[in-house]
Amino acid sequence: MIHEYAIFIIMATCSLFSLL
Repeated sequence: MIHEYAIFIIMATCSLFSLL
């Protein structure tokens, strides 16, 4: 289903927050 996209979004969000 959309699990792959969900994981990608979560990884991207975590990386963005780590930069802040």
